[in-house]
Amino acid sequence: MPSLGEEEITSLNHLFKIGYLGLGEQVEIFENLISEYLNRDFVAVSSGTSALFLALEACGIGEGDEVIVQSLTYIATYQAILAVGATPISCDVNPTDLSIDLIDVQKKITTKTKAIIPVHYNGNAGKLDELLQLADKNNLRVIEDAAHAFGCKTNNKIIGSFGDITCFSFDPVKSLTCGEGGGISSSDKKLIEHVKTTRFLGIFRSKDDNISGSKSYNDEISTQGWRYHMNNIHATIGIEQFKKFSTIKEKRQKLAKLYNEFLSCISGIELLPFDYNAIIPYLFVLKLKNHKNTDVIRRLKDFNIGSSYHYYPCHLQPLISKNKNEYLPNTEKNYSKLLSLPMHTNLDESHIEHISNSLKKIIDED
Repeated sequence: MPSLGEEEITSLNHLFKIGYLGLGEQVEIFENLISEYLNRDFVAVSSGTSALFLALEACGIGEGDEVIVQSLTYIATYQAILAVGATPISCDVNPTDLSIDLIDVQKKITTKTKAIIPVHYNGNAGKLDELLQLADKNNLRVIEDAAHAFGCKTNNKIIGSFGDITCFSFDPVKSLTCGEGGGISSSDKKLIEHVKTTRFLGIFRSKDDNISGSKSYNDEISTQGWRYHMNNIHATIGIEQFKKFSTIKEKRQKLAKLYNEFLSCISGIELLPFDYNAIIPYLFVLKLKNHKNTDVIRRLKDFNIGSSYHYYPCHLQPLISKNKNEYLPNTEKNYSKLLSLPMHTNLDESHIEHISNSLKKIIDED
């Protein structure tokens, strides 16, 4: 569930009275807020998937190129690679924290490799600094899939404030939502300017055009573009979300720590080694030792508890697996053991206790 309230409703009512709902002043304000927070250039787009696509395209990645990406991710990561015409090269994860496996990455670099996409699973960036060094040595771009990771830190640095290119998602269930949306941060100014043009059908818009909502921009198109810009409706929600993000952050971290406290006594599960002072959990994920996640998900429904698992490995999807016979041991061993429990700011300690006790009952019954 998103953390929405009267602030978003009031701001949206004001926007509707103004009447300009497209790419305008609110998008500019939202971009400036995030840019200041990250201390780096930032451009807002329509989704996390379009952010990945536009970042890949801006890097000149296309047909004949390979992109190394961990398989334990949402299919959107792979779809963005396929959409630019490149080939996703599936990579394994570390079994402990589910971050991209650098040893496997190194094995899979070829002359066709143009980029690496690490996925910051539940906000955890793993050995990102080492990955950046490996990529630099091999002249590769690093496009971080930070869909889970807005506001999270690694080595005391905010994700998206350093590195090459970072892509965010602001969809309804993320820690900060715009209702729908995404964004790209980078210190590569040429890339940022390219994305600002390609996100809006290749049409260049000046800052004054965006603020006024006027259509005085130049309609002479010189580059391929897409309709992947953020609009004022989603930006307005994002602005209000950002104002209370510190409260959202604290609540999510508190809930995750409560889960750890209540679940620590259950012998049939393994808690993941996430630092909830650095991570703002979009999910609460644990590992089941002797149970399949689909069985536990079904049984939790009897306690009126919704749960899920993240994710079915992309290299096993029919879209990706055709004509391939890949084996990623850590990914394949772990995915059927991962369980995601409810995580949103409308929960309180009594909810966490009920969920934890219900899970314990299921585990202990067996």
